Amino acid sequence: MGERRGRGRTRIGVRRTDLVVASVGALALAAILGGAWLASFVPIRDARAEPFRRGSAASELGPYVTAAVREASWPMFGASPARARFVPSGLEPPFRLLYKIPGRGLIEMPPVISDGHLVFGTHEGRVIAARVQDGATLWTTNIGGCIASSPAVRENVVYVGWSSPAPCHRGKSEDGGVVALSLETGEILWRFASGNVESSPAVVADRLFFSAFRTRHDSTV
Repeated sequence: MGERRGRGRTRIGVRRTDLVVASVGALALAAILGGAWLASFVPIRDARAEPFRRGSAASELGPYVTAAVREASWPMFGASPARARFVPSGLEPPFRLLYKIPGRGLIEMPPVISDGHLVFGTHEGRVIAARVQDGATLWTTNIGGCIASSPAVRENVVYVGWSSPAPCHRGKSEDGGVVALSLETGEILWRFASGNVESSPAVVADRLFFSAFRTRHDSTV
């Protein structure tokens, strides 16, 4: 700062560099105080080193498919009707590729797992079940409709929504619905026509819930 005198009065002048330094200092102080204030509300948890411990090789983890994995269940999109996307698991890195399951078509939504079966659908209209243990294909069923959602499994029955004839394309007809298949064999048990089903069905108790549409102005749950 410097004094400027003129015509009987004194003015205090501030150099631009002083303002810049003061502003930067104020911002730095605000950032420090703000970080301290935020940290007081954010719980800090010590990182666990075990999942990423050095020197861990995949072979040290033992067989990937344990009894717990074979019995694990993810029977519908999100694992449950609440779509929580969580099941207890002891799996941790490092991971390694064990097998690949050919779909022979676009797989738009994730598979489901029930009773040792991994089940998914493709844009070509195929429902495929594979064995969780080794990825071996157990059965393939062509339902003839575009599959753009995850199946749901309940008591050895697979419920698959379909939307217009396969393969999937932009234009939609009014055809669509849900197909029920045997989890063990892939046999079609029944079909329910409702209009296009592109959302993943959910099973609650003994009820199957899904949404369907025939046109932009005609949709139901």
